[in-house]
Amino acid sequence: FGEDPYLTGRLGVAFVKGIQGNDKKYLKAAACAKHYAVHSGPEGERHSFNAVVDQKDLRETYLPAFKELVQEAGVEAVMGAYNRTNGEPCCGS
Repeated sequence: FGEDPYLTGRLGVAFVKGIQGNDKKYLKAAACAKHYAVHSGPEGERHSFNAVVDQKDLRETYLPAFKELVQEAGVEAVMGAYNRTNGEPCCGS
C-alpha cells in the first residue's frame, strides 16, 4: 500500500480480516499475503531480479506488514516473491 510500514500493516490487517471474516470456525475466503519479501524491480526481470537491501531496511520497512498479517490477521497463506533478496531466492530458503 506504500512505503510507510505502519500504514501498510494497518491496511493489510483490515483487508485480510475483511476477506476472511470473523467466524471462528469458517472463513469467508482465504487471503494470501504476497509477495514475500521485497518484491520490486522491473516486471520483465521479476524472475531474475536481485533486490539488495540492508538488514535494517528489511526489518523496519519490508517485513513488519507480513508479521502483522500472520500474527494479528491470521492470514491463511503467504506467497513468496519471484525475485531474489540479497542473492537468496525468496521461494528457495
